[in-house]
Amino acid sequence: MRLLRLFFIGHGSANVSSVSEFVYVVDLFRLCHLWIDVRCWVLEFSKLTLVSCFGMSVKICIIAPVMLFNSKHVKYDLCTVAGFLQNLNKFGVVLLAVGLCSVLLTTKLIARLVSALIASDSTLDGNWINSVAFMVFRGGSELGVNALAHSLTRVVWEGSGCLWCEACYFGLTFPLVNVVKLLALPTRGVVFLPMLLFFGELYSSLSKCKSVAGYIFSSVAAVNVLFKQLERVLFEFSLGECNLCKYRLTV
Repeated sequence: MRLLRLFFIGHGSANVSSVSEFVYVVDLFRLCHLWIDVRCWVLEFSKLTLVSCFGMSVKICIIAPVMLFNSKHVKYDLCTVAGFLQNLNKFGVVLLAVGLCSVLLTTKLIARLVSALIASDSTLDGNWINSVAFMVFRGGSELGVNALAHSLTRVVWEGSGCLWCEACYFGLTFPLVNVVKLLALPTRGVVFLPMLLFFGELYSSLSKCKSVAGYIFSSVAAVNVLFKQLERVLFEFSLGECNLCKYRLTV
């Protein structure tokens, strides 16, 4: 029986390209932490059973939600998965690490994103203070899902120095409004900052706009923020100061 396993759980999609970002995060973590048994599964459109992905029993299994929003997936689905894995892992303990996605985007990373955008677009050089930034998120059907989106939008507006920053939602539930025409402000630059989107059709459609920043999770530095948070969780657990979550099943 191995001591530790990290079990990544993503959202999943019928479009293969849309889950490439999740696979990228999992594979990068596996390469950077060869001493940890890393497994993964997705909540939707999975052709593999959860049992086959989980593998042999371990003493400690930590479930790490990646590319999930603060919604019913985290509140209900992950707890169901944790209970199911605990039943499979009768001689170990299954722990659920929540709140990982909320630390993936820091002020420093957003500053890098904005700086790279300004450097690549000559029209924004020296005119960023008069530009309007639109943070484009996938969006969800409940208010709690979009709480992180609005908090990040506030951070960008206060920290980047742009004229104004607005949150937009891009997806089947909330189609992206043609904000450029609605603004009708020809003297100001309009910049799109894609955040919390899957790679695939959403990002490809958004990239047709003129001024679009690079995607945050395409940066290794952004993914390393997630890794540092996971390492902190593991370190706290090793000290007997487990701060993972209230949901914990032990045998």
